[in-house]
Amino acid sequence: MTEPALRAFSEQFHGRLMTRSRLRDIIGPDNPMFQLLESLCIVSESVFEDEFFRTLDTSTWAVNNSSGTSASNFAHSAALPNGQIEGDPGTDDDQDAQMLSVGTCWQIDQRPCLMTRIEPRTAIEQSKFEVGFAAADAAIGQVLVKATPTSTGADYCVVIRDTNDDTSIDMIADGTTPTISSANKVAGTHGVTWTLNTMHNIMIAMNERDEQFFWVNGSLGGALRSSSAGAGVGPDNDVALGIWLSSISRTATGAKPLRCDYMKVLSERVLL
Repeated sequence: MTEPALRAFSEQFHGRLMTRSRLRDIIGPDNPMFQLLESLCIVSESVFEDEFFRTLDTSTWAVNNSSGTSASNFAHSAALPNGQIEGDPGTDDDQDAQMLSVGTCWQIDQRPCLMTRIEPRTAIEQSKFEVGFAAADAAIGQVLVKATPTSTGADYCVVIRDTNDDTSIDMIADGTTPTISSANKVAGTHGVTWTLNTMHNIMIAMNERDEQFFWVNGSLGGALRSSSAGAGVGPDNDVALGIWLSSISRTATGAKPLRCDYMKVLSERVLL
């Protein structure tokens, strides 16, 4: 017998434009089918995904590194399952390998949501990574200091781990208007231990109310919200953002390669 959600979907959507509002009315957001079918609502939702099945598309991604010893740009590896990329900042202290999508296609008023899987390979006690949204690349990361946040980048929202400070996986956001401060950081409460040779699922979501949320392996890490005065703490709502990934060395010994399985962004097609 056909599942009720599937039957409703086939009967009520046949020959009609698929929108998120119609899907929500018929199935409801609490039904797991809603999550599965939501990305098909291309009339109202934009979906970007790169599974890295083949040579990295340089019309989509800009990659570089700071020329540390044995550094390598993020690149496709045919030997890895499901299509993966790997980048390495090398063996010198404070060097990086970074990647930014060429298309800075998203604004926070589109409620963008980024999903990815990344895997540290060695020396996690001597490394830093950032993944999230950013307006432009930044040497040695968007965040200069994590503990009491200072920025290198101007507009960004990243999940970050930096052993120069601690071993926690946190989130930091900054914009060109707000002043970067402790209010721009949320300490992770997801209970996840960063583990070598293990893929970790990370998700970041932003919205038009200047709120940013992040999850690690399905557990909510925390949220940043506008201040009581109404000032946002994250990227400005009129700034175009791209997908950002960086791996950074925090010691002068050993390589620190980082692997990424895929990048996916879902967002509203219109500004809210």
